[in-house]
Parts: sequence; C-alpha cells; structure tokens
Amino acid sequence: MRACVARANIVASTMDNFALFTGNGADLEVLTALDESAGGDGIVAKKEIATVADLKGKSVGVQKGSVSQFLLAQALNKAGLTLEDVHIIDMKSGDAGAAFVAGSVDAAVTWQPWLSKAAATDFGKILADTSSMPGLIVDALAAKSDYANEHKTEMKAFVGAYFEGIAFMEKNPAEAHEIIARNLKMSTETLEGTLKDVRFFTKHENAAFFAGDRSPAFALVSQAGEFYHKIGVLRSTPDAAKVVGMAGELAK
Repeated sequence: MRACVARANIVASTMDNFALFTGNGADLEVLTALDESAGGDGIVAKKEIATVADLKGKSVGVQKGSVSQFLLAQALNKAGLTLEDVHIIDMKSGDAGAAFVAGSVDAAVTWQPWLSKAAATDFGKILADTSSMPGLIVDALAAKSDYANEHKTEMKAFVGAYFEGIAFMEKNPAEAHEIIARNLKMSTETLEGTLKDVRFFTKHENAAFFAGDRSPAFALVSQAGEFYHKIGVLRSTPDAAKVVGMAGELAK
C-alpha cells in the first residue's frame, strides 16, 4: 500500500529565503508580502560594546547562510565593517541567543524571546534590531511557477481575501486577536506579545512593495541573492524580476 503524501501548493517564508531557494534551482514566484520583522530579530551584545562598529574582532554567534547572517552583514556594512571583521561562531539563532545569555560569546544574532532574555541580563543589551532596519526581513507567500500561472485567477482572489482579513484585524483588533489566539491555541496575551514585534503589510503597502521594475521587493531579492552567492551558498544569483513579478500583478 502506497503512503499518501500531502503536497503544499503555497509556502510561507522570508523574501531572502525565496532568493536562496530560486538561486538554487527552485521554480518559485512570490504571491504577496505578509509582514515584516519590526523588532523581533536583532543583535545582542555585551554592554561595553557601544555600537555595531565595536563588534570588530569580537565573537558573534550566528547561523551561517541564514537570514540572521544576512541581517548581521547589513548591519556591519552600515557600520563600515564586513563579516570578515568579526569572529563568527556558527550556531542556530536560538542557540546563539542561549549562548550569549550563558556568557559564551560577545554578541549574537537571534530573535525573541532571546532578545528580551539577553537584555534582562546584567551584562547584555540589544545592540540593534529590525525596528531600525525596516524592509529587511519580510515574510511572504510563494508558489511553484507552473501552479501559480495555471491558477492566477484563484491566486488573485486568495491574495485579495488575505488583505480583507488584514483590514478586519485593523478595524477589529480585539475580535481578530481572540480568533487568532483560539486557532493557535494560545492566550490573547501571549499572541499580542508576539505581535508587538511584527508589522503587517496593508493592501496598499503590499502594492507599493512590488510596484515597478525596480521595486523594493526586487531590490531585496537582488540584495539577498548577491549576498548568499558571495558567501557560497548559492549556485547562481536569482532572477529577481521573475521571483517578484507575479506579486506585482496580483497586487493591482
């Protein structure tokens, strides 16, 4: 008897991950943006490290080839440094946060709740987070190109329905949070604590994100593709125009 394997038609991930997937051969097209990290990801460091520039020569726990390393690279670049200027210790983002709280590294790139746990120590602080790096870590939905193109009418209706839900949440936050918390089997207090670090795109913001041949979405996929190719985890840079093109059409 053959096992039945469920197949997902649409997948959620970050825009930089879709650059990674497509650059390594996946035939995907983004359908819509969902939200962006707005304080949920960041860099924690010892209190004596005053700025990102002060990370030079310090040990940093970060997962190589991940969005955390992408975040670190962008922060270092703004400070006039590169990844080669810090001593990277490869570990998963949650492990990096735990290692920092344990005092094993000078800094770490991690996410909540480890950002708050690090800030609560007597030696650590949040050095930088995505509240000051808008548009860097963006969650989105994508589908295989053949499926998306064969079902373009349905994809447009799906995206429209999603933003109707976002509009409802904006107008009726308490009711929406109760519905979401119930379905996620968590308390509304826990949910609302999680949502503090996330900013959802509105329908208008999504359209602006994908508008034009050189849209913010195009720039993000291009930037991520170049980064991942440079560090050797991509066979080739992705075709950013193809990755984000359908999302621009569906957003109209």
